[in-house]
Amino acid sequence: GAVVGFDPWTMSSTVYSQFAAAFKEKAADKGIQMKPLDGNLVDKVWTEDSKVSMPTVSKDPVFIHDVKYAGKSVVDKLTDLAKELEAAGQDRILLTALDDIAWLLNLRGADVNFNPVFLSYCIACRDGTAQVFMDPAKVTAEVAAHLTAANVTLLPYKQVADVLADTSQGPVRYSYDPSLCNMKLCQILEDNPKAECTPQPSLVMFAKSIKNDVELRGMRRCHVRDAAALCKYFLWLEDQHAAGHPVTEVTGAAQLAKFRAEGEHFVSLSFETISSVDSNAAIIHYNPNNGDQRPITADSMYLLDSGAQYLDGTTDVTRTMHFGTPSAKQKECFTRALKGHLALSNCVFPDHVTGQQLDVLARSALWQAGLDYNHGTGHGVGCFLNVHEGPHGISPRPNTNKLMAGAIVSNEPGYYEDGEFGIRIENLCYFKEVDTKYNTKRFLGMEDLTLVPIQKKLVDVELLTDAELDSLNAYHQRVLKEVSPMLANEERVLEWLKEACAPLNHVATGLSR
Repeated sequence: GAVVGFDPWTMSSTVYSQFAAAFKEKAADKGIQMKPLDGNLVDKVWTEDSKVSMPTVSKDPVFIHDVKYAGKSVVDKLTDLAKELEAAGQDRILLTALDDIAWLLNLRGADVNFNPVFLSYCIACRDGTAQVFMDPAKVTAEVAAHLTAANVTLLPYKQVADVLADTSQGPVRYSYDPSLCNMKLCQILEDNPKAECTPQPSLVMFAKSIKNDVELRGMRRCHVRDAAALCKYFLWLEDQHAAGHPVTEVTGAAQLAKFRAEGEHFVSLSFETISSVDSNAAIIHYNPNNGDQRPITADSMYLLDSGAQYLDGTTDVTRTMHFGTPSAKQKECFTRALKGHLALSNCVFPDHVTGQQLDVLARSALWQAGLDYNHGTGHGVGCFLNVHEGPHGISPRPNTNKLMAGAIVSNEPGYYEDGEFGIRIENLCYFKEVDTKYNTKRFLGMEDLTLVPIQKKLVDVELLTDAELDSLNAYHQRVLKEVSPMLANEERVLEWLKEACAPLNHVATGLSR
């Protein structure tokens, strides 16, 4: 029978189980088996190909994420985790998700593009101590002292396998997340007769998703700076069009990156900018560097999905613009996506609700016209961490994780017409407790973090209710109030912002932005 080889260091336990079950169900008669390999065959082939060099591993040192941004010390985080382990009847937890480890230890790195994490494993214990496995060459004296002060032991990256296999530690109860932990480490634990293993979702993932007051304050501040950069960029684009200077998807993205880099606490982009024109924008995860580098013209429908990493937070925002005269259909599709965006941002719901239950709010106006979009409505976002994080989200896909106060999520309905144009309106928001008329139980609502004008030219105001129009105008007034101080010395950009935030009403206004 056929044998399918795989690298157990790069496949999670959950994915392995899914493949194994599929082969057993659909290919049992063909005798297909899965076999873990000692080495990665792709690496072997790659190193033998002299035409293409394998990417090198970053040598950048790990650095401390100051508690003035993190809001909580490592000792306090380890103490809280120890209490969770005790309540769960566990002695240790094996952490393999890089953002979980970076968050827990208040450290950041540069080993993964756009994500301030570092290659590592971590074992945290019920006594409040921990071991971190990483390249010692990346650890400065300052970081070493930071770890020692928090009772965290530094060990070489590859030593994690030996520690997990060690039987001299006596009976020990381990928790690990099978969806995040690679198959090799899971198997080492399962084969250790002294280890009692409990597969369960990462306790750190849940703690990380609930932002503290300091993290939320940092997220608010970095979004104001990010908004200022985007305002500068949109005015710059208009200026280039007026002067007849060509701008492509790629050169536009590069200019936006320059504006962001001028902001305080900027570290990097948070993902590859999706700068897409017309039919390219209908490709949901389009990468302009791999495309035709189409020009952004005055007649273009332009979708820009971008974000940045700052020391005090992470941004992810999408705006769709038209620099000429949009068609009636483009305006209708945009406005229906906007109606969904507003419905979600204004909703109030019991605190036991899941994202799957809210997803319909973002799609209803599109559905009424026979339209839809083929992606989730919202994903979790880290604080100066990964731009996508769990466990919550807003999507038609089942997700049993409840939406919790303090968690951050994107709100990004859209519409994509193949070969023509794409639309997406994305803000980051956080869930917060709200008062209701009767206050019979705990209810939550959403508050926007993103403060970037939504282009009014694309809005068909006659499709909006009075309440929706009031909501859009209130959002723009908040944008103007909070972003204006950042542009006090940028007279032309400030004027652009004022016009972009001027109120709309159900009578034609003649406003162009």
